[in-house]
Amino acid sequence: MTNELKAYLYSKTKPTASQEQKINDFLSKKYGEGIVVSWKEDVNTGDGFRLEVGQEVYDWTKEGRLSQFKELLQSVKGQKGNDNIIPLIKENLKDWTPK
Repeated sequence: MTNELKAYLYSKTKPTASQEQKINDFLSKKYGEGIVVSWKEDVNTGDGFRLEVGQEVYDWTKEGRLSQFKELLQSVKGQKGNDNIIPLIKENLKDWTPK
């Protein structure tokens, strides 16, 4: 049975064959086989990209990654009081990658 989900990839330049394969691998693992990816040019994405799958958005633009980083810092702010936030930030940033 073919998956009904459609994915839209927005980026300034068309992805390479290697990048397309990585995106397809990610989508297959996350959503199953059969997702059709449509590329749309978007010069506002800079050197990043935005992938939309149904209601899910994976934002790897500079602004998207900055927003995720800001969310991490705000979550750290609420942890264990505010006495010494630097170790908390270091602890949370050590393994952080944008999602």
